[in-house]
Amino acid sequence: MKTTATASNGTILEIGKKYGLFEYTKGTYVEVLAIGKNKVFLRTNNGYEITQDINQDWLPYEEPQPKPFEGYQKWYCINKLTNVIHVNYFKIEPKEDVTYAYFTEKEVIDLGLKND
Repeated sequence: MKTTATASNGTILEIGKKYGLFEYTKGTYVEVLAIGKNKVFLRTNNGYEITQDINQDWLPYEEPQPKPFEGYQKWYCINKLTNVIHVNYFKIEPKEDVTYAYFTEKEVIDLGLKND
């Protein structure tokens, strides 16, 4: 049984490695399970097992890198005792406490607050 094959664009396909095609959407990939004469047996990222022609423009799959602070919101934290403002990032809305009050950037602008 073959363990590697060369696609039409020169990409070396290997059993156990992940690949994508240009027309696949971002985050979509296939894993090579077996290699035949003209076809590869694959498992898609959502668990389907399929066969595809080796001679396609396969590309090595790269995991998408999370963007810094993706899903986080920028909050201005004001120390109630010292009136010092600093910025924090939270995925959820922070609760105001005895020491800090939290404001969005729009609220900071609307209130005319600034960091001295």
